[in-house]
Amino acid sequence: MKTLKKPSGLRRFTAADARALEAIKAYDADNSPRRKRYEILCAFKRAGQPLGLDCRTIDAIDQLAAFTKRQDWQGGPITVWPSNERLMRVFRLGKSSVQKLLTRLKEAGLIAFIDSPSGARYGRRDDDGRIVEAYGIDLRPLAARYDEFVCLADRDDEDAVRRNALRRRRTILSKAVRQIADSALEMGLPAPFWKTLVGEAAVIVDDTLKERCPDRLAVVIDRLQQLHGRAMEAFGESTKSLAAVGKSMETVKILPSGRTYSTPITTITKPQSLKKRQVTALEKERSRCDARYKTAVQERGEADNGVKRDDGDKNSAENRKTDSNRAVSVVHKDVARHFERYKISPSLVQSASTGLCKHVWDDDPPDWTDIIEGAYRLLKPLGISQHAWGQACLTLSRQGAAVAVAVIAEKHRRGQEGGGDKVIIAGRLSALDDPHGQTRWH
Repeated sequence: MKTLKKPSGLRRFTAADARALEAIKAYDADNSPRRKRYEILCAFKRAGQPLGLDCRTIDAIDQLAAFTKRQDWQGGPITVWPSNERLMRVFRLGKSSVQKLLTRLKEAGLIAFIDSPSGARYGRRDDDGRIVEAYGIDLRPLAARYDEFVCLADRDDEDAVRRNALRRRRTILSKAVRQIADSALEMGLPAPFWKTLVGEAAVIVDDTLKERCPDRLAVVIDRLQQLHGRAMEAFGESTKSLAAVGKSMETVKILPSGRTYSTPITTITKPQSLKKRQVTALEKERSRCDARYKTAVQERGEADNGVKRDDGDKNSAENRKTDSNRAVSVVHKDVARHFERYKISPSLVQSASTGLCKHVWDDDPPDWTDIIEGAYRLLKPLGISQHAWGQACLTLSRQGAAVAVAVIAEKHRRGQEGGGDKVIIAGRLSALDDPHGQTRWH
């Protein structure tokens, strides 16, 4: 018995070659109408991603199909016979790379090799352009899989719709868990539990960012829904416990007029520790306002030249403070006399200024304290700075500054004047002391 000791130089016959020959027989035996070249190529390209083919493989099939003619796809062999040198120019690859690429196409079940007795590729056509004899690369395995390509592409389109919906649902659930955790942390609930919950959701999302299988994404959605349910249950129990604890809590409200009062809390959203911090913040803000007011008083005293100093120590701090207080007192008395003369009352100011009326919270007839508080709430909407408010209180008294703000709000509402700085308050819409100690109103 002879044994094969040396290679024969022939192409190796593999399982892929066997499958390709079976596909050629099935194509030749099929008597159904043939598909056109562009229909087969379109279906193949649509199914490229489900088949896991890269761009170079798809482009290689496109280039090989370009060597065929229209009548080749109407029945009979679909064989092309370009040389390796021609394929090297078309694919822009080296000889070994071309051979590897053709091998991949054969392993993918897209082409078959029809070898001549000499191993060379060649062929000839008749007068009608039909192939009479051809040896080379056969594309009938590609044409035989047209129905498979269409089914794969349609299934991939359906999976894409479902996959996109599941991805949106995954994003919504992960953000919902994060939103609940943020609210819980703002309420002062135990941080480790909520941080762990958010971390688990983030890990689930990160691990499935490139997942394409809808069934696996559905499992991920179930896990996220369980996390969301845990978050909702824990948040509900914590809110109920906080509501029970917070019924006895009170918050202190400090207004710029200096009046402090307590109001029972009806809606509980923060624990006791945060409420204490809120009161501390209000006290700090009140201290800053008082400091700015004192600074404004000192600046007014240093800049005021309307009161004569006859004593010898006129440069001393005590004399400057005394003269400043005297000047401020004179102006405040002029404003009070003006209010009394023209009967300017808190009710009149409230009824005359619609903008101020919205910020006066008491239902009873207001007093000057309510008017001052309402004017203070209007500073930010009108763009009036705290420094300008302090200057106005120094120049006009608190009642006069509140009336000036009410006038600004009313003119702003009518579109005549927009509030903004101390020049508008102290220069155009309020009382000023002239060099003769008289008071004029604009």
